[in-house]
Amino acid sequence: MIAVANFPWHKTYMAALSETDPSPLSVRISEAMSALEQRHFSPLSKKEEKAVLRQAQIAIRLMLIRNQSCGA
Repeated sequence: MIAVANFPWHKTYMAALSETDPSPLSVRISEAMSALEQRHFSPLSKKEEKAVLRQAQIAIRLMLIRNQSCGA
């Protein structure tokens, strides 16, 4: 089992996932996307992180699409 919370991008990612107020949601999504992208382009020491990172990138992109379609 992987300790996902130890990954450097996890806190920002979780802030976006748990945001319920529509006002800061776009900012949280942007911050998470930036953190995920930055980690994606840096050397990954663990194969497991690569898989979890990819899943997080997909989830945050879906959040972005959903947020945009709701008119936010």
